[in-house]
Amino acid sequence: MPAVPINISPPTAETQWVCMTITNWLQSTIKLQNPHLTSGKFLNDYSSRDGIYGSVTNVPIYPSRSWPVSSSGSGTRVLGTSGSIDLYEGRTSICTLHWNCPGGHQQNYLQAQNVNNNYVVTVGRFRDYGAIGDVSIAVQRAS
Repeated sequence: MPAVPINISPPTAETQWVCMTITNWLQSTIKLQNPHLTSGKFLNDYSSRDGIYGSVTNVPIYPSRSWPVSSSGSGTRVLGTSGSIDLYEGRTSICTLHWNCPGGHQQNYLQAQNVNNNYVVTVGRFRDYGAIGDVSIAVQRAS
């Protein structure tokens, strides 16, 4: 059964947020593993503000499909969102996605780290300050 993306509503202006839409260009399924947050929470819907930590683990992203991974800080606190999640093909680690969306005057980052040489992970453009926003991430096999 194909993955059904989570419906993402626009965030409110006061939050620091990121929505990474991961597209799988491999011939097999990618799994999300080892979600870790230093601050913020994973979201299934920006309007609900409910955290979904458990449902981020082992989410399958089927070939030629995309899946959004969203995280937000709190609109009532200075802290934004910061964390990481690993991408796997079977038992093979593809990479770790790290992000930090601190808010204030601090610069954002979102990087694919520890990328396995058998894969190419492309991280799209994102905002340097404020909310990171929507970011496309593509995973494909290296030539």
